[in-house]
Amino acid sequence: MSDEDIPAATRLPARAILAELGHRPSSRFRLIHLFDTMVVVDPATLPDRLAKAGFADVDVKTTETRFRFHARKS
Repeated sequence: MSDEDIPAATRLPARAILAELGHRPSSRFRLIHLFDTMVVVDPATLPDRLAKAGFADVDVKTTETRFRFHARKS
């Protein structure tokens, strides 16, 4: 989720669930995105960023290569 996504996410109705899956940066990931716009997200920052955007019950799971999260709109 990039900073540009946060305003869009704030338009969700109350109690809506926002869920997303992403890949963590790697050499392969960077190669795949060589000729497009790649926005790298640090999963550690998601709970605070989503809370600022009005979300609660944020749950972030990470592995070595991926991350996923879900949160409920307050």
